[in-house]
Amino acid sequence: MKLDVSSLYQKSNRTYALALLRVIIGVFLIRKIFFNITSGEILYGSQSFVAHENIFFLGFIEMGSWIREFHAEITFVFSILCVFMIFGIGKRLTIFFIFLLFELFQRMNGLVLNGGDNLMKFILLYLIFADSFQYFVLKKVSYQNQILNNLNNLFTRLSAYSILIHLCLAYFVSGIFKLHSDVWFNGVASYYTLSLERFQGTPFNEQLAQNGYFITISTYGTLFLELYFPVLIWIKKIRYPLMVAGILLHLSIFSLMMIYDFQFVFIMAYCLFLTNKEWEVLTQRLKSLKFAGKWKIRKLYRI
Repeated sequence: MKLDVSSLYQKSNRTYALALLRVIIGVFLIRKIFFNITSGEILYGSQSFVAHENIFFLGFIEMGSWIREFHAEITFVFSILCVFMIFGIGKRLTIFFIFLLFELFQRMNGLVLNGGDNLMKFILLYLIFADSFQYFVLKKVSYQNQILNNLNNLFTRLSAYSILIHLCLAYFVSGIFKLHSDVWFNGVASYYTLSLERFQGTPFNEQLAQNGYFITISTYGTLFLELYFPVLIWIKKIRYPLMVAGILLHLSIFSLMMIYDFQFVFIMAYCLFLTNKEWEVLTQRLKSLKFAGKWKIRKLYRI
């Protein structure tokens, strides 16, 4: 089979999803800033509970601990840039600075990070190169020069697939590690998780922990999803059921185990699995359902 390289220079069919992802990330980061603002001094300031050694920004730029004294100002700039990103102001340059500041905050306190923060950092990195400004912006990106336009299309396609492949690798690596754990291999991991006081997200956790069917299905189901998601998600016929299963898995972890940001980051990356055409069809169906609902309510009032 001959590889058509020229197709890489065509306009990406995931520009709507990239734009949606950009907006969602902006809102998500502002929410995170809002909830951490009262704990800023403890998390990132000079009175932080972490060791006050020098900060190695981006892994190689050594910064003194004095940077902690300006954490409030950095947070303010970060929040302004997030608003700019939501509206597409500054385009790729804005996302680049958000990526740098997000990395800086991670370096200032790595003890509060989770897998979602790690994935978020890479999504921001990939978005720097993607054209996520065709929707939900004050002004769209357009290139009159054909070479620049081709490069824009190429980087956009590669960036979108990089996010998807990174997500798949995160699932697969997590599944491999679980497979080498006795509690997961023997199908009882959910029991120990739901029995821990730290993860008592609902009053039903104890009852679920005593249900053998639920424990076995949830444990092996999680293993199956993480190990086979990277392969099965590319098969169009089963993509939608697999995405629904993944969303339900993350929502169950969200509610039962009280692990919040981690789940949201993974779910919002799912939007890239849908093309512009699929998003258009989905939007039309949602509008038709909304119209049908309004019509039924009006009919009910008439009666």
